[in-house]
Amino acid sequence: MNGRGLLSLANLAVAAGALFVWLRYPQYAFYALYLLFGWFIVSFTLSWSVRGTPAASGPAPPATGGPAGGPAAAPKPSPAPRASPEPPATPFCIFCGTYLSERTGLCPACGHRVVSLS
Repeated sequence: MNGRGLLSLANLAVAAGALFVWLRYPQYAFYALYLLFGWFIVSFTLSWSVRGTPAASGPAPPATGGPAGGPAAAPKPSPAPRASPEPPATPFCIFCGTYLSERTGLCPACGHRVVSLS
C-alpha cells in the first residue's frame, strides 16, 4: 500500500477515535476536537510530502545528436496560435431569450429592463 493509502487509513482511525471520545467521554470532547484538527493539519502536511513525482509520459528523447552523429538541429518553435476575432454579441433578453435590437431598453416580449453591454 502506498503512503497516501496508509495516511487515509490513519485519518479514518483518528476520526473514529475522536467520535468515540465525543460519544463515550463527553467531558473530553473539547480535547478530542483539538486532537482531530491537529491531526488533520499534520495529515495534510504529510500528504504533500509523500505525493511523489509524476511519471514521465511518452518516449525519451534520443541521446545522440543529429544524423550521422553530428550536432542535433534545434527544434523549430511552433507558431503562436492566432487570436480569432470574436463574433459580435447578439443581444437577447436574459429572462425570456427574445433577440433584441441594439438599443432596446425594455424587452418587447416580457417587459423586463435590458442592460446594454456596449
